[in-house]
Amino acid sequence: MKAEHKLSFDALCGGKLGLTPTAGAFLSESAEFCLFKNDHPGPVTLNITGDAETYGVLQWSRPTDEKSAERTYGNRKEAAEDGACAVAIVVVTQLEKFPAVAKSPIGTGMDYWMTGDDDAEIGFSGYLIVVNEAYTVEDQRVAAAHELSHYMKDRDRFTDRLVDNRMYSSELDNRVEEEADKIALYWLVPGKHLSRIRKEVGYDNAEELARVFRIPVQEMKIRIGQIRRRIRWSEI
Repeated sequence: MKAEHKLSFDALCGGKLGLTPTAGAFLSESAEFCLFKNDHPGPVTLNITGDAETYGVLQWSRPTDEKSAERTYGNRKEAAEDGACAVAIVVVTQLEKFPAVAKSPIGTGMDYWMTGDDDAEIGFSGYLIVVNEAYTVEDQRVAAAHELSHYMKDRDRFTDRLVDNRMYSSELDNRVEEEADKIALYWLVPGKHLSRIRKEVGYDNAEELARVFRIPVQEMKIRIGQIRRRIRWSEI
């Protein structure tokens, strides 16, 4: 049975998630405007899939002054992007128990960091993932997910910095690197979604699957192999 999570923009608007109340309220209002324009009910149920299978009920309020809201959020694309950030912040901070977020610098490829409430003065935990912009977008995605895995699982193993080269190898032992590779592909290509899309494009169509999930073809072949090994093992 999936657990229900009660979600709201209150903490974000109240400046309790690391952003100023004004910034949090702007993001929240963007989300509420988009929910209003798309005729969503209030509250609205959010089905959350991926590594977590759950759902939440998000409380929100329609604009008190619809005409002013229309003028403020005339750029619908921008409103949707800001609103999506608001919803993502509310969901992730509650489900993953992050106490705060921080706006990321330009050039990082991210909108916000999930972080702690005792951050360094630069606004995040002190860990920074940097990906070579000379890589293809697909390679950048894999590299970023690989390094994020190191942060989530291995940050106690290094005290200064960790430098991975183009082949994602570092001073950490091979088993740790292989585990980071595996977790990165789990994140980028969730098994449930891969199974569904393979039915549509072909079970062994690595090229098309790689295009859909935006990862290199070779990495997709590895992910398909992971699924095959899991199926074979379950049949033993």
